[in-house]
Amino acid sequence: MKEYILIALSFAIGVYCVNLLRNYDVHEKEPINKMVLVTLFGGACSIGISLLLYRYLGSLGVNDLRNSFGALFVIGPVEEIAKLIALFLSIFFIRKELNEPTDGLIYMSCVALGFSLIENYFYVAHSSAPFQTMALRLTITTPMHISFSIFMGLAVFSIVRNKSGWVLLGASLLYAIIVHGVYDLIIFNQFFLVILLLIIKVAHSWALSLLGYSTAVSPYRTSLKDFIENHDNPKEEKGIECLHCGDKNDKHTFKLGSIIIQKCNNCSFYVTTRDSLFTIFHHFGSSFKNLSHYYGSAGKANSGLSTLHEANYISDQKKIAYFNLEALSEALEKFTIAAVKTMPSFVRATIKPPEPLIASMEAIAAENINSGLPPTVENNHSPFSKDAFFRFLLYPLEGPKAPKPIHIPKEKGPRWNWGAFIVPEVWFLWHEIWGACFIVFISEGLVIRALFPVLGGYAFFVGAITIRIIAALWGHRIFYFRHGRWLNSPNQ
Repeated sequence: MKEYILIALSFAIGVYCVNLLRNYDVHEKEPINKMVLVTLFGGACSIGISLLLYRYLGSLGVNDLRNSFGALFVIGPVEEIAKLIALFLSIFFIRKELNEPTDGLIYMSCVALGFSLIENYFYVAHSSAPFQTMALRLTITTPMHISFSIFMGLAVFSIVRNKSGWVLLGASLLYAIIVHGVYDLIIFNQFFLVILLLIIKVAHSWALSLLGYSTAVSPYRTSLKDFIENHDNPKEEKGIECLHCGDKNDKHTFKLGSIIIQKCNNCSFYVTTRDSLFTIFHHFGSSFKNLSHYYGSAGKANSGLSTLHEANYISDQKKIAYFNLEALSEALEKFTIAAVKTMPSFVRATIKPPEPLIASMEAIAAENINSGLPPTVENNHSPFSKDAFFRFLLYPLEGPKAPKPIHIPKEKGPRWNWGAFIVPEVWFLWHEIWGACFIVFISEGLVIRALFPVLGGYAFFVGAITIRIIAALWGHRIFYFRHGRWLNSPNQ
């Protein structure tokens, strides 16, 4: 009886999770029946492929996997390759649906979800506390399986639709294997909880960044201003109170999903609910990260009101907001451009932004130069300045309410840093890059421990050299991120 309850519960949770994933597909939603099909088919295929690979490795004598070597060099590669193959097999069902970059991410997430749900069942079925085990795995393991693999979906979309993207696929597969392996390594060896939380945070933040980028470059995306101006025959409905002029009469209403926007006939401002305003930022601003970082007082000139980022005013008591359409649409375009600019260049080269968005980016860059704003510095409102990894790397002691700028180099700098190669721990510490110093220490420990079962005493040498090469290749660039100049540059 317990098995049937667990199967029914797992299926119900799966449908719920599929619907939750669908909320990230904001422009052209995928058919939920196709998402459920890919979850079931892709999950079953990925589990089957994994079992076959594990059985083959077992015939070669690779059986003990709950150790450092197994985590990094067996479990991560086997399960991520299995999920990738399962997505390619699922293309037969979804080829017609793959018409925007977000679709690749969504269907890869469905495969990972199916894999995790089936895996969860086997763990739960053999557990002495099944419901507690299921709750723990659903809240931690299932989201992580999706975060590991979601990057590969972007590459698969490009390969299917653009006939290119194999380099991106290699990079995304390597990322999935490494992060998955490190995650299991930490669990198997019971490392400090703070390291596990950091891995979870960084993987989750990267997944949301990918969703933001794919949403920004969708061919179906439109600006808030274009949506309002091109809306056909908005109906008059019961009016939301306009905080600007107090008008409560019926107003022309513009609806899009859960978004409700009304135009005030008295003062020409637009009004909406506070919840709708957050959804507007997700939909038109291509941001799925925690927007509460951008929420705060509107200032003395608008005492008692709050604002989300800029160009809007909110009454927390009444839970309603008003805004000028031109100003908010421009702010959302900058938010979208930030989601594009923060993506690595090799991703942008494969999944290219549409021409109108590139034109907007160039126009804003020219505007910043004319206004005297340094083009290499992202302002404090940029979502990039709150990216989990870079925030920790550069300002680990700063809270999200007091962000500091991250400087983006526009020209190539020195490639090799001898100081970061010889003594990376001391070099990063000396230049006040505290988070990087911490990561070097932790990475050395993880790599050495993973290699020790294979290399024995040589693991210390190989691990130390590996981390030092990475530190030397990234040292100058990380220094620029933190200080806004190249080390020993003339303007030091």
